[in-house]
Amino acid sequence: MNIEKTMEFILEQQGAFAAHIGALREQQAQFAARQATSTQQIEALSQTVQGLVEVARLQSERLDAHDRRLEAQEKRMEAQERRLEVQEKGLEVQEKRLEVQEKKLEVQEKKLEVQEKKLEVQEKRMEAQEGRGEAFEQRFDQFLERFDAFLRGRGGNGR
Repeated sequence: MNIEKTMEFILEQQGAFAAHIGALREQQAQFAARQATSTQQIEALSQTVQGLVEVARLQSERLDAHDRRLEAQEKRMEAQERRLEVQEKGLEVQEKRLEVQEKKLEVQEKKLEVQEKKLEVQEKRMEAQEGRGEAFEQRFDQFLERFDAFLRGRGGNGR
């Protein structure tokens, strides 16, 4: 009887083992299917990551280009500021030149005023000299008339 029970036990164990093997094969098939799906998902994720890396690279290049444009713009702005400073200094120099010219004109105007006053004084002197000259001529004429009369009076008296 022991042999029968042992045989029965072995057959039961073989049946259980076959059932477990079938279950394991089914699990292995499911695992293989999941592994294939996971491999596809991993490949898809890898492609997505590569796409994202490419997008990041392109964005980085865009940012670099934008930075270069900004730097160029800053340099143009600095150059413009320097040009404006030079123009402002030029304007200041021109203003100072104009001020100097205005002062020169003022000095020339004052010189002209002085010359005009001198001319007026000279004209008045000339008028006064003319008046004195006329008075002198009148006195000289009177002198000549008196002298002539004196000479005639002497001549007429026999002296």
